[in-house]
Amino acid sequence: MVENGFVHLPEQAPWLAPYLAELTTFPNGKHDDQADSTAQMLGWFKSAAREPGFLGYYRMLARLREGVQAG
Repeated sequence: MVENGFVHLPEQAPWLAPYLAELTTFPNGKHDDQADSTAQMLGWFKSAAREPGFLGYYRMLARLREGVQAG
């Protein structure tokens, strides 16, 4: 997802350099908490797209509303 451009990071942030350093040295770096959290979030986000969840629920409501308004 990162390599495909689906993850966007700010151009400047006080935490950006250490974050990128940790991601690029993973799994051989000194720290891995942020890399682990990022991987878990991306995994959840990828699987949540296939599951209804609250985002799917609101997407369904929006489609129903569009259908009602269009008809």
